Amino acid sequence: MSVEEQLSMIKSEFILEIDELLKLYLNYISATSVYLDFVKPVKYPWIIKKIWPNCENPIPIYYECEGLPLIASETTDEIYKKFESGGHQILTNIILTQIYNLWEDKYRQKIANIKNLKKDEVCYDIFGELKNIRISITHRQHTAKDVCIKNNILKKFKPGEKIIFNGYEFFDTIIKIKEQINNLN
Repeated sequence: MSVEEQLSMIKSEFILEIDELLKLYLNYISATSVYLDFVKPVKYPWIIKKIWPNCENPIPIYYECEGLPLIASETTDEIYKKFESGGHQILTNIILTQIYNLWEDKYRQKIANIKNLKKDEVCYDIFGELKNIRISITHRQHTAKDVCIKNNILKKFKPGEKIIFNGYEFFDTIIKIKEQINNLN
């Protein structure tokens, strides 16, 4: 098998693992009433198509809890405030941290092996930025390191700023990570 074919398999495997992590996030959304407003196909079709570009009808992937009623006593704004301030933040940070860990502990070495390089010689800017975000989340109580202001691909954070991704920023980050993986060479 050629190096290109091996690299293609590794990229596909990595993206599948990210999709599995993303399913956790989507299940969380579907278990809240935010889901009903968040995935309106007319309003956000680009999110769906960018995450799963080959999916003809992406709505069933998101809509696993079809029978959940909207809580009538809450407005959409109230639901968004709850969603953005609680479990959503914890889950997005866990998922981003895990994506970096998959890169560092598994896929970086696989790529190095097929290219006959040392692991430290396999470097991509997006994973350097993700590493800084992971360190800020894991070791600095979700507070941005100084270098997070220099991010060019992922969201910039000022030194000392809390690492917070709203739903759209999180999806944008996932899209950028998957695009970068697809462009690995």
